[in-house]
Amino acid sequence: MPKLKLVIDTNIWIRAILTAGTGRHVVEYALAWTSVFYSQQMLDELYEKLDTRKLRLKVDPEVKKKLLGRIVKHAIKVDIDKIIAVCDDPDDDVFFACAKSVSADFLISADPHILNIPKYITTQTMHPKRFKELFLDVATPPGHH
Repeated sequence: MPKLKLVIDTNIWIRAILTAGTGRHVVEYALAWTSVFYSQQMLDELYEKLDTRKLRLKVDPEVKKKLLGRIVKHAIKVDIDKIIAVCDDPDDDVFFACAKSVSADFLISADPHILNIPKYITTQTMHPKRFKELFLDVATPPGHH
């Protein structure tokens, strides 16, 4: 069975770095058991947001370093040549462009602008809590909670 193809919104990566909650569980599962895709634009946004004064004070540098390293090592970078307007927030269009370029199964986000579009071509948008209910709570391999 082929691996699920995922695109993960910046807000979920940030949640994964900030707290050991659902965001981190989803990210850890995704990096270990699915194919996660990102673009340079998405990575740049993540670095930019993590470097804001507000987040710099909250982020554990070791957790940040470890997770960013895992993204680059385990996720698959794709080049996006064309970004079209898909949702109300133009900054979110890059996630849809990435999802389209790889025919992603899911775009994981907690952003209402993204979640207001339940399906885009082949990609279903999904809140991390719902993704966790559907995949982690039933299918997490032993020892990987």
